[in-house]
Amino acid sequence: MRGLTVCLGVAGFLGAPAAFQARHRNVINDERGVRSLIGGADVSPDASDGFWDHEGTAFSKVNLMLQIDPASDVTQPLLRLVSVMQKVRWGDHISIRRLTSHEAATLAGHYETTSEGDVLLMEDDTHRDETFQTPVNFPFDDSNIIARALKAVPRRGERYVVLTRKRVVPGSGLGGGSADGAFVLRALRGPTGPKETLSMGSDVPFLAGSDDVALVTGKGDEITPLPELDYDGHVHILIPDVHASTADAFRKARELLPTGVLTNDTSQIAEVTRSAMAFSGFRPFNALERCVGNEELVLLMKALGAAVPSRRFAMSGSGGACFVLEATDSEMADVRQLYRRPLLMVKTRFKRAADRDAEFIYI
Repeated sequence: MRGLTVCLGVAGFLGAPAAFQARHRNVINDERGVRSLIGGADVSPDASDGFWDHEGTAFSKVNLMLQIDPASDVTQPLLRLVSVMQKVRWGDHISIRRLTSHEAATLAGHYETTSEGDVLLMEDDTHRDETFQTPVNFPFDDSNIIARALKAVPRRGERYVVLTRKRVVPGSGLGGGSADGAFVLRALRGPTGPKETLSMGSDVPFLAGSDDVALVTGKGDEITPLPELDYDGHVHILIPDVHASTADAFRKARELLPTGVLTNDTSQIAEVTRSAMAFSGFRPFNALERCVGNEELVLLMKALGAAVPSRRFAMSGSGGACFVLEATDSEMADVRQLYRRPLLMVKTRFKRAADRDAEFIYI
């Protein structure tokens, strides 16, 4: 694994999550409780005994390039985007079990359920320490993308329990929640086409598809697969203690769009896409960086500019995570020193077609 630790399953004991002021009953420390309720035994949570019908990593993504389409209509709810999206080998770990009627009734007596009777559980595996203050926003009702994905799955009264070991901090621009929903759709053979999945979120069509890298345009439903990128190095993902507001970023984008500062013409966008495919010398960029007013993100971008001479970094999505290509751990240590605020750092790689497992370390 090129000297990089392969991380599977559940991390060890993490202590009390920094994310919850009042602990929700669907937040669990590990899966032993749910196993004892419906499995009849307090089984070790890393046992491979078939308790779960489906398990795996919901691979997140980075936006190697993100630009506002010049044809966007600012009066419309969603702006048209042009983006090169790449899946990475880091994401939430999802476990799914189809419940019998008795099991569903038992779990409903202990946990909150969705309107369909499904149970969504969450284990905080975000690897954040006590210095982080921003809550992990993970709903357990129908507003969760996982619940919406379950509603889209063909079924005849079946109910499910879905455990999310949450690694990707919500609101980081990495598509963590969208990847969770996409994993459920694929595992349970739900709809995965762009037109059917767009209503769940603009990142879901790409993440639900089989392509690891693609040019994504329109509202997220126009996907053009790209050849595997010529890059086998590490990707460092940096997540500050901030929940970036997509609504605020797009509100600012609507203000700036008529000025022309956010857009390139289509020939420039095509050239950038060709550059990304060749990858040598490609510099990621994100037009929405100009729309971020959050002080923490501004300071992080400044720290990256000072510590990473290659300047091969950008914000992902609407923030707040940034990612860096071809950087050393020493440069990342310099970023941390310059930033001097809570900062989660993950070292991973681009996902390839044959990759099925997560591969990452925290630094």
